Amino acid sequence: MAKLVTADFSNNANPCIMCYITIDNQMIDLKVDSFDAEIISHIYANGEIQLIFNKPITFIGDFAFSNCTTLKSIRIPNSVTSIGRSAFVNCSCLESITIPDNVTNIGDSAFSSCRKLTSITIGNNVASIGNGVFCYCSNLQTIICKAIQPPSLGTSNFSDIPQDAIVIVPKGFENLYMSSDWKILFEQ
Repeated sequence: MAKLVTADFSNNANPCIMCYITIDNQMIDLKVDSFDAEIISHIYANGEIQLIFNKPITFIGDFAFSNCTTLKSIRIPNSVTSIGRSAFVNCSCLESITIPDNVTNIGDSAFSSCRKLTSITIGNNVASIGNGVFCYCSNLQTIICKAIQPPSLGTSNFSDIPQDAIVIVPKGFENLYMSSDWKILFEQ
């Protein structure tokens, strides 16, 4: 039977849903200044939290979900343009992530030590990926980068990923990737 949940939206005619977050029956501790909008409500049902904001968020701040070891999945809204430093570091149960097309920058160590992470999709407007963003993601098997121009990579981004990981880039642009910072993935 469905459970009816209500929320007070009187302060905002068009609430902005950030995402659905799947966790293992534990509270999550969001850091102060994690977003550029106020959480006005949340709904928890069946292991999933829906965060509702007073306006569209444009960034996920530094350490926003760091050490949230029960976080299994997250859907980042298209309004986000930047993911902060260590935003998801040590989210040891996170299995996959899709970075929306509007994101242009991913901060240092954003997804470092997400040991269950098996796949990432990087949106087509990401221009810069900081240092160590995907280091110690030891189960990362699939990296999809939709950007035609390869994003610049900081150091140690893909250390400890499996040797047989697959990198998928736009057809016809593989030479750009082979001659960019991304070549370290193909030289092992």
